[in-house]
Amino acid sequence: MLIKQNVNVKVISERVGHTSIQITLDKYSHVLPSMQEHVADELDNLFKTKEM
Repeated sequence: MLIKQNVNVKVISERVGHTSIQITLDKYSHVLPSMQEHVADELDNLFKTKEM
């Protein structure tokens, strides 16, 4: 849930006691695909703004 809220992964990793952010990302990466659409939308918005 914290990854979805854009909390820094380093902070999450430290909070849950992982020794590296890679462990955190490996364990919780299942949330990341749903975030891809949001990023794509944000990029579209950026490009549309630059075209105007």
